[in-house]
Amino acid sequence: MVVHVLNGDALAQQLMGTYQPFIVMRECLIEGPLYPECNNQFWKQRTDYFIQQFQTEEEIYKVRVIDELDRLFRCPPGTRFHLWFEFDLFCQLNMWFLVDCLVKNYENPVIYWTRPIHRKWSGFGSMSLQDLSKAFDDKLKLKKEEQGLICNLWQNYLDQSMDYFSNLLKEDIPFLYDIDESIRALINLLPGEGLNLPLRKLKTILQESHHPSFGEIFKRFSKELGVYGYGDLQVKHMIDQLQQERV
Repeated sequence: MVVHVLNGDALAQQLMGTYQPFIVMRECLIEGPLYPECNNQFWKQRTDYFIQQFQTEEEIYKVRVIDELDRLFRCPPGTRFHLWFEFDLFCQLNMWFLVDCLVKNYENPVIYWTRPIHRKWSGFGSMSLQDLSKAFDDKLKLKKEEQGLICNLWQNYLDQSMDYFSNLLKEDIPFLYDIDESIRALINLLPGEGLNLPLRKLKTILQESHHPSFGEIFKRFSKELGVYGYGDLQVKHMIDQLQQERV
């Protein structure tokens, strides 16, 4: 059996009628509380966060996120999992979580990573169906040591360990060549003194612009910090945070 795990509904629309069956990942693990184990407490925290932050109805979150991902853990032994995820940090954190879950739930899981054929932060969205087909043909099979590395990435993200990621970038690990920019972005996202890099950049944009529209703010932010992969909801959240703290 083959299962495709997609990074969002936009890609699902692009691939409709081609690569199936597929499961859509609709989380944004780049923000919000993260319980150390993927259990009921983890999903309770995430549900509460979506209700508070995005005014999502509890039943909608359950059906579109929890129930959707639950399908991932009801696959027969020997299933080949194809993860369609981009290089930006938003996508990477979601993918690290999924790989960690698959490794914990299946014995010797067979996992492939399908990546965009370019390094632009526009990702799959700017690719034609022919390009997507080529990306799938060029997919990377994650060896056991690479799966273990990704699990370590996820666990150290949970621990907010800047030292781990800083030291990791000093090592010559071929797998990291594709995501080194995202790891550097993560280091600048983790808590430290003062505002993190995305908030500092957004503050600068707001200060330099004269009554900009949100569209203008989002376009410039995405151009300058596309490595984070933030959508409009995340940027609006950060604007609200800056306004509330009046920094």
